[in-house]
Amino acid sequence: MRLGPGIPSTERELMLDHARGYDVNRLLQVFRANAGATTLGAVAPGRWAVGRLGG
Repeated sequence: MRLGPGIPSTERELMLDHARGYDVNRLLQVFRANAGATTLGAVAPGRWAVGRLGG
């Protein structure tokens, strides 16, 4: 599927640009910690990620 010019395409690019600004190691820190893997020294991205996955 291709998005032509317009609001959906503009919003997609805005979202992708925002997501590219995140540090991948910080995003994966909690997953890696819960899996018993090295966190590569990364700090959890925020309060929502402190603790264990699940809920």
